[in-house]
Parts: sequence; C-alpha cells; structure tokens
Amino acid sequence: MNAQLAQLARELVSVDSEQAASDATTENFDQISFTIKTILQSGKEEAFTEHLNQFIQRKEQEIEKMCNFHYQEFIQSVDQLLKVRQGTVSLKAKISQLNGEMQATGQKIIEKKKEAIEQRRMLLNVEIAMEATQTCILVLDIANKINNQIASRKYYSALRLLQDLESVHLAKVKEFSFGEALENSIPLQREAIRQAVTKEVREWFVTVQGAMRKPATHAINESRESLSVEKSLEILLAEGGSDFDRANVRIDFKPLYQCLHIYDILGFKNDLKVEYEQNRQMQASLVFKSDFNLTESELQIFQNFLADILGFFIIEAVVLNSTHDFRSRTTVEILWECAVDRISHVITNSLAECENPDLYLTIKLDVLNFIIAIEHYKYHVEKLKALMLSLFDRYTELMKSRCSERVIEIIEEDEYTPMIVVKALKYKEETRTSVKFPRTLPFSKAIPSCCEQIRFFVNGFYRFADGFEQNHNEMDDLLKKSLENLLIQSLATTLSRKLSSSNMSQAVQIMINLDYFEQACHEFEELLIEKRSSQRGRITLQATNSFKDMKLSAEKRIFELVKAKIKEFLEISNYDWTPTHRRVNPNLLDYLMSMVNSTLATLPSSTKNFLFFDSFNTLANDLIDVIINKSGKKISMLFMENLEVDITFLEDFAKNQGDVDIGDAFLELKQTIALIRSDNYEDYLNSGLRGKKYSRIRPGNLALILEKLKQGETPPSGLAFHLTKAISPTSPHGAEGNRNSIRNINSLLPALKKLLK
Repeated sequence: MNAQLAQLARELVSVDSEQAASDATTENFDQISFTIKTILQSGKEEAFTEHLNQFIQRKEQEIEKMCNFHYQEFIQSVDQLLKVRQGTVSLKAKISQLNGEMQATGQKIIEKKKEAIEQRRMLLNVEIAMEATQTCILVLDIANKINNQIASRKYYSALRLLQDLESVHLAKVKEFSFGEALENSIPLQREAIRQAVTKEVREWFVTVQGAMRKPATHAINESRESLSVEKSLEILLAEGGSDFDRANVRIDFKPLYQCLHIYDILGFKNDLKVEYEQNRQMQASLVFKSDFNLTESELQIFQNFLADILGFFIIEAVVLNSTHDFRSRTTVEILWECAVDRISHVITNSLAECENPDLYLTIKLDVLNFIIAIEHYKYHVEKLKALMLSLFDRYTELMKSRCSERVIEIIEEDEYTPMIVVKALKYKEETRTSVKFPRTLPFSKAIPSCCEQIRFFVNGFYRFADGFEQNHNEMDDLLKKSLENLLIQSLATTLSRKLSSSNMSQAVQIMINLDYFEQACHEFEELLIEKRSSQRGRITLQATNSFKDMKLSAEKRIFELVKAKIKEFLEISNYDWTPTHRRVNPNLLDYLMSMVNSTLATLPSSTKNFLFFDSFNTLANDLIDVIINKSGKKISMLFMENLEVDITFLEDFAKNQGDVDIGDAFLELKQTIALIRSDNYEDYLNSGLRGKKYSRIRPGNLALILEKLKQGETPPSGLAFHLTKAISPTSPHGAEGNRNSIRNINSLLPALKKLLK
C-alpha cells in the first residue's frame, strides 16, 4: 500500500511539474482528479499527506544538495519550489473544494446510478419474468391443446403435441414446479390416449359385429341381381376411415386405423395385434357356432348366417389390404377354412334327410351369391364349389324323383280321353295353330301336363347348374342321362303298364299319346340344345325309339282288345240259329259303329286301316267258328240268309270309312252261302270250278255247316209254311228254294264226305 501511495505522490508531482511547464494544458486534469478520487476512495488521505511530506523533504534535500553545486540554479529552483508550494497549497485548496463538490455531485450520481442500476435490474427481472411467463403460457397452452385434442378424440395430434412439448418446450419450464408436474404427467397422458383409443376400438368391435351383416347383405343382393360387386362396394381409404357408402351401407374403420397408428407410435403395435386377433377370433366363434336346423322355416336364419360370415371376411379383407404388418394373412385364411368347414357341415347335415329339391335350389342360390360376393375379396372357394356340385347330384336325383312321381301320378290319374280346350289361352300352351274354340285335341291331358313337368325339371336343373360354367359339359350329359331315364323308366314304363288294361279306349288314347310323346322328344332335344352353354352337335334322345317301340306294342294291344271284344260279343250274343223270319237290320252294325266312332276314330289312318282289316278277318273266322262249334246241332237256311245280311252291312260299313280296305275277309262265308243256294252243287265237286268259284271254302267247315243245315231244314208244312211265305214274301227262294237247298244238301253231303276221305 505504501508503494502505491508513493507512486501516486510522484504522479501528482509530475503532473504539477507538467502543469507548471504548460499552464495551457489541462488535459491531465481528469487524471489528477482520478488520482485524488482514488486516494479519497481508499481513505488514505493522511497517509498520502505523510508520504507527500516525505517526498517533499527528500526533494528539498536533493535541491539543497543541488544548490550546493548550483546555487543560482538553486535559488531559482527555490523560487520555483516556493511557487510550486504556493501552487500546491492553492491546488490543495482547490482539490479540497473540488473534492467537496465532487463528493456532493458524486453522491447524487451514485444515488442516481444506484437507482438506475436498480431500475435496470428490475427491468431485467421484468423481462425475464415476462419471457418466463410467455414460455409458461405457451407450455400451458400446449398442455391445454393436448387436453382439448384428447377430448376431441384427435389422439394422433395430441401425441404429436406431447412429443413436441417433451422435446422442445418442457426444458424451458423445468425450473418451475408446474414444469416438473407436466413432465411427470406426459407418460400418464400417453397412457390415457392409449386407453382412449383402446376403448374406441373395443366399441368399434361391438359396432362391427352388429353392422357387418349390412355390407354382406348388400353384396349378396348385388350378386343376386348379377351386378358387379366391384362397382357396388367401393372401399374408400381416407382420413375419415373406410366406408361402404352404397345403399346406406357404412362401416367406419377410423377407430381401428387410429388405434393402430397410436399403438404403433407408442410402441404397443404387437399388443393391439394380439387383442385384435383375440377379439376377431371370439367374434368368429360366435358367428360360426350359430345353432339352427336348415329348414324352409329357418331359411332366413341361414341367410343371416351366410351374411354374417361374408360381412366378417369382407371386414377382414379390408383390414388385411389396407394395413401393413398388422393382420396375418395366414390367420385370416385359417379362419376362412373354419368358416367353409362350418358352412359345409351345416348344409350337409341339414340336407342329409331332406327330400325337397326346392330347398336345395334355394340354398344353392344363397351359397352361389355368397361365393360370387366373397370371390371378389380373393378368398378360396374351391371347397364351396365342390360342396355345390355334391348338392347338385343330390338335387338332380330329387328333381328326377319328384318329376317321376308327378309324371306317374299324371299317367295314373289321366282320364285317357281327347283333351277339350275351351279357351284360346289354354290352347296356346298346347299348339300354335289358329283354330276356333272349344277345340278337341287328339291327345289327352297327360301330354301337356307331363311335358310341363319335364320342362320344369330341365329348367330347374339348369337353374341349379347356373354359376358352374366350368362343369357345364358334365352337367349337360348328366341332364341328358336323367331325362332319358325319366322318359323311359318312368313315363314309358308307366304307359306300358297301363296298356295291360282291358279298356280299349284307354289303349287307343295311350297309342295316340305315345305318338305325341315321340314328337315331344324332338322338342326336348331342342330345349336341351337351347339350354346348353356350348353347342356340341345335335342331341338325340333314345327315348324316341322307346316310344316308337311302345307304339307298336300299343297297336298290338289294341288289335288284341278288338279281337277280344269281337269274341266277347259273339260269345254273349244270343243267336237264333233257326229263325222264323228274315231280318232287315244286322246284329253287329250298332256295336261296330259305336266302337269305331267313339274309340277307333282318333287312331292314325294307317293303324285304323290295318285294324279294320285284321278285325274283319278275325270276325269272319270267329263267325265260322261260332257256326261250327257253338250253334248246336242244327241251323236253318234262314239263319244263313240273315248272316248274309250282316256280312253285306259290314262290307258297306267298311266302305263308308274311307280308305279302309277289308279285302276278302268274308269271302269264305259268302262263298259258302252262295254254294248252299246254288242249284249246281256239282260245281264244287269239280276241282277246276271249285278253284274259281269256291276257292276259300274249307271242305271240313262246309261239311259241318251242311250237316247242321240238314238237321235244321225240315220241309215246312201247314201253318209254318204259310208263315214263312208271309214273313219273307220277297225272298228269292222262299219255301221252294229251301226245298231245293235241302235237296242240294242231301246230294252234296255224301259227295263231300267222300271228298274229305
């Protein structure tokens, strides 16, 4: 400290010397004031004075010493020193005054300075406080925004604000207690966000479970209307979620996507995957385990069952295709396989004892629409199609069985009378010809009824086959085989059995029906060609040949029945073998007219001609047999004349039937009657004349007839003779002729017996 004071004194003296040397110079005044200020501030005025005195003494000694060598100089120096001393005293006074003034001024300055410093400090504190306040307000505003975002369910924005708050803003408010509280609340808010999105996605699970039937039902309806599912169900992946917007069908996937995004950010994606899989597995179990019996009364339940499965896997497809590394395709495919197995199980078990093909068709249509809809989402449906093919085989058998039963029932219940059509509308179903009504058709009601059933069978077959284009060739062949079996085994066999009846009108109608069934086979062939998915050449039904063969059998059966009727008529006819008068009307005419007009008139011309020819030959042979074997021991010549009347009427009747040709069916009887009436019986004994005039007469039959005539023709006498003439006055033979015939018989019999030997 002493060294410092000495230094200050030297500086002050040097300053005074310099001032003395240059009065005009005041530049170092500030330095002097600074030096004095320093002395005053340090409180060393006395020490400074002491050192200054010591310095003066030394200088005086130096001056005295100098003066000894340089007196004059000394004197001058003394003078100068005195002046300096005076100046020093004056300076001291000035300094003291200046110091006082400076102290007074400095005090004010110090006070102002202190006040300025305090104000500056306060201003700085205010600025710091304002900045801290703004920061706190910003942080609190962010925290408030986070709460608002959470309340508004904008969880992703809330998470971003939390991250921004934690990484950027929170460091600025850590020194505050609320900053620490905010820092501690960030994990809690993240957990709250996670719980909130978890709650929403769980609510979404419930909502989806109740709403997934809507898009499925819409997709099935679109499939039923053969519209494109791609056009009907547009999947919109946007911020608002995925929507099905057609037909008021809407499923919002936003809760799931939002939850997935939040979990991914928070690092809990795997937890969400596990929860989603468990929840969907539980929903799948509820859907797959639906318990019901597949009957007509529960078809709606089955349709809802399919719709639930379809809706379930539509949602799975949307989630699978719109997310990354979230839903496992393998897991979805396993669920799909379970669904397919469940559908197959329900259908197979429910239809095991079902005999209703309509139910099969309804189920097929429902499952086919389900297949069309689900294929759009790239699910494998091969097992379902295989199931449909197995149902198709069973459906075909049931349809064939039902059609067979119905056809057999129609055949059995048919009245076998020509069909009468009263209204044109009904008639158009049977023929295209323009006719007047009422109209009688050749065939019976069984023809249109059976054809309608067969058409229904074919159309029902292809209704089930629709949707299986890749299997159409096999199905076409199966239908042809089934139709052949139906026509031959059911229709033709039943008709064949009905032919065994003894009802001739029924047999005739069956034959006519067979002809129309044969024609219907060609219509069925055209129908099969029309229904086929690909043209593979012409179709030929073997049933056509079966009906042709049956027509021959029917024709044969009609011949048998006609012959049986003739025999029956002849057996029950009460012939008068020895009549007393000649008849004008024939016995057989009424029967034949009734049989032809009511029974045989509708037969084809060729069949009818052959039938007449065969029937008249049978009748002629049966008449001869009746005369020979059933007429007793005698017949009269008048009986032969009455028989001739019958034959004439029969021949005239045949001529009136148009193209009917009976040939020489009655030639033997006519030649026999002519021979008996002839006066030249010797012509028969002449082989040459016999071959020309009596070629059809069999000697054995002739002998028996002559023998009976011989017994029956005794010469009439008395009243009998007159009655004979009265009854037959116009007879060309009369009693005289009878006597001639008796003579001829008596003469011819011995010769004929000899000829027979």
